[in-house]
Amino acid sequence: NKMKTIIYVMLTFLLINTIKNQTVSPGLVLTAQDSFFTEVTSSITPILEKVIIGAPIPNQSGEKYIFPIGKLSYDISNINITSFDFSNDNFGIIPNTGVQLETQDASGDIYFDWKWEREGIIKISDSGNGKITFDKASFDLEVQVTDVDEKLALSCNKAKLELGHLDIHLSGTWDSFLYDFFIWLFNFIIKDIIQGTVDSTVQQVINKNVNDIFQNAPLLLPLYDGPSGNLSLNTALANPPIFTSYASLQYVGDILYNNQPPPFVSQSDLPANCSNLEINVLFDSFLFDSTSYAIYKSNILDFQLNNNTFPELNYLYNTSSWKLIIPNLEKHYPNQALTLDIEEVDTATLNITQTDGFKGNVDFDVNFLIKNQSSYNNVLVIDANVDFDVDLYLNDSETDNILHISVDVSKLKFKVQSSTIGHVDLFLFNTGASVIVKDIIVPVFNDIFSKHGIPLPSLPGVTFVQPNFLYYYNYFCLESSFEINL
Repeated sequence: NKMKTIIYVMLTFLLINTIKNQTVSPGLVLTAQDSFFTEVTSSITPILEKVIIGAPIPNQSGEKYIFPIGKLSYDISNINITSFDFSNDNFGIIPNTGVQLETQDASGDIYFDWKWEREGIIKISDSGNGKITFDKASFDLEVQVTDVDEKLALSCNKAKLELGHLDIHLSGTWDSFLYDFFIWLFNFIIKDIIQGTVDSTVQQVINKNVNDIFQNAPLLLPLYDGPSGNLSLNTALANPPIFTSYASLQYVGDILYNNQPPPFVSQSDLPANCSNLEINVLFDSFLFDSTSYAIYKSNILDFQLNNNTFPELNYLYNTSSWKLIIPNLEKHYPNQALTLDIEEVDTATLNITQTDGFKGNVDFDVNFLIKNQSSYNNVLVIDANVDFDVDLYLNDSETDNILHISVDVSKLKFKVQSSTIGHVDLFLFNTGASVIVKDIIVPVFNDIFSKHGIPLPSLPGVTFVQPNFLYYYNYFCLESSFEINL
């Protein structure tokens, strides 16, 4: 029994670790090539320069014995880095870790106030200000990128400033023979305190301020909030970030209805990228399957057409308008007010093909309602089976990277589900199909997604430029250049 217990515990441990180490199939992948990081260097360094210039350098004081004068006390205050300019820098990927920034020829200026005095029978003192210029300074920054609680997490592994040679100029109330001594002394004191303060400041900004931006970001991005529920995009990380010759973030990437996931998961294995353009965003069919499911559950495409909801279509709301295509409707209910109730019957299906892009199918019931005092009689139900094509686009005027969807009907097939008005000639009804589906249902759908859309995963301040869509079997890729707006 003891041996069985040991074996059971070992198998359980192995099973748990196997499950823990398995990767999850993502529905959404964001990949940035190494060239992306090279190009954003010019946008990253000004931010880092501001952090370095804003580093709070503490005042310094101390005592030093100089023969034959004796013990002197000194104070260095108001130490400020007034300029810091990166040059010869490189921002890139550290494989299996994160990103790094290296510079070898940084230059800048430092200003400070100083004073010294000697206590004794004869008190000697002097005070003034100083200016330091430097070049050939180096700065190395390494940032580890991981995931914590399904969110991006940043931690600074290394932030090291080396000022190199300092050219110090002092001015005081009189020309002191001690200036050379204090230049030598201040060189070590100021260099050490600035290097240490800048290093710790940069680390704190990354570990706290920058990391908090990602850790405080919501996992669910709201897309739609309606009377029957809400839709949101799940931006939880499915797997840890990947850093090789590119950086890749893998998101769960499903659309949730009332914050609940769909009853299925992604089954495909998305690649990290599809092209050599700086940014690739890859979408698994899972994203659109979950969108279809969430739309169906939230009844977004269930609506009534009448004078209160769509007054611009008032020509449809009387039985006399239908007498040419549904003669029995006018015959049984002459000149009666009419409401059309549109209901999505089941979850729409969507396929991604390498040759044709997006192809989909959906079923609607069109209910013809005649008002009878305080209630409605459903006198006719026609099922509309719709084949449609999907077009994806980003508005050129937008800077928020919103993916919009529009549909176009390619095929319609109708079937009478029930009728209390007798025979309905579907051949005649087909004549009016474009009014019901193409002029009513499709514009409603397109209006919803043109207003809301799906926010694309990106980095703060990064806007897609000249995006292009590439289609593959069960997934597609958005390849794009970019602009930085920080």
